[in-house]
Amino acid sequence: MNSPYVHERRRIMDPAKKVKFSQLVRESHSLEEAAEWLDVSIRTVQRERKRDEDFDHEVRLALQATPDPLRLMENAARTHWRAAAWLLERTRPEQYARKPANTARDYQVEAALGMLLEAALAATAPAERAAFYQQVEPVCGQALQYCFPQLGPNGNLKKSKLPPTPLTNETSRLAHREAIAASMAQAQAAAANGEQPAEWFTAPGWFNEQPAPPLSPKTHEATASDAKPAPRSHAPRGNENADDVLSPKTREATADDATAVVPEPILAIDYNLPIDFNLSHDDFAHAIAARDPNEQAVLWDQRLRHWGEFKRRREAQLSRTTRPATKRRNAA
Repeated sequence: MNSPYVHERRRIMDPAKKVKFSQLVRESHSLEEAAEWLDVSIRTVQRERKRDEDFDHEVRLALQATPDPLRLMENAARTHWRAAAWLLERTRPEQYARKPANTARDYQVEAALGMLLEAALAATAPAERAAFYQQVEPVCGQALQYCFPQLGPNGNLKKSKLPPTPLTNETSRLAHREAIAASMAQAQAAAANGEQPAEWFTAPGWFNEQPAPPLSPKTHEATASDAKPAPRSHAPRGNENADDVLSPKTREATADDATAVVPEPILAIDYNLPIDFNLSHDDFAHAIAARDPNEQAVLWDQRLRHWGEFKRRREAQLSRTTRPATKRRNAA
């Protein structure tokens, strides 16, 4: 049976979608983008805001929240070429930043030094060219380094490595464990007493990461549930039901005690080496086999995030291309 709706979208927003819509708007998404993400029409959102005063109040508070400048520029770069040019100039200055007139790039200076070295070798006797090259070639490399001091291997920019701070890192981890244990104990005590907390109990993020601002009590009352409140999970976005797919062995191995030792995350250290995350599994494992185990864990995590983002983009593009065909088929 064909759907009577023209836009092939649901015209009802349940409380979960309302909460998710407010969160997306807080994250500097526009109303149209948030509605598209939830697969509802913007007219449905406008109608729900007229019907539900609490939902309209939450949307207004979300619109007044502090915006994320980087996310705004990334969203604007999709439709405005000036925003895309601004983003390229700041993220890749060596390739897209504005340069004064009559300036040369690194490969041009290297080619000019090579031309001088070629002319000098041509004017040298064949028996003396090897010794002459061994003396002059390091000087050419030093001259190129003086002209471009921030140029690293393979044309990549050098990144300064900060000095290690082991005492600060250890103290921060201990404070984080105590904060998580206190937060979980508070949430479990409230659930055991049958109390409904006015705010969500959220564990603090790593490295002083601030959690998302809690919603107002109106939305909390509108989305009442009989389930016990659980601590906030640090799972990636889009994996809210990860606990439902765990194996029994994983559930038994997972500690429920509030004082359990929290696994320490691996620091996201910049190792200043180019890694191609588009390599296959075996090639990528072979490329990082000579590294430290901690470095390998970080690189595997970054590769997983890279492929996850790539998969989401492909699914979104596929849905955009198949939706018009589905509408035409249903209309026919």
